[in-house]
Amino acid sequence: MALKIERARSERKATISLAGELDFHTSGELRTALEKVFAVPGLEVLVFDLTGLNLIDSSGLGMLLFASKEMEKRHGRVLLKTNQLVRELLKITNLERFFETA
Repeated sequence: MALKIERARSERKATISLAGELDFHTSGELRTALEKVFAVPGLEVLVFDLTGLNLIDSSGLGMLLFASKEMEKRHGRVLLKTNQLVRELLKITNLERFFETA
């Protein structure tokens, strides 16, 4: 299955909604979308809506960490909207402490 990416941007907030599979094969698509979001200055909050994901692997988690580090450089924050699958994976990998979730 493919990854569906939708982007929305206001002056200081961007939302990236993901559906499908975020894995080794599709994480490059997310990186491209993130590069476009980061290219516009003034971003303070990056929201990932992950409720439509049915698979996420270590490559996908790596992209979330990449985005978090980039936002940290900009003195911004990342917020994750999660589903049960993502919440469990964040807990198992002990990454829940790095992300603000809703």
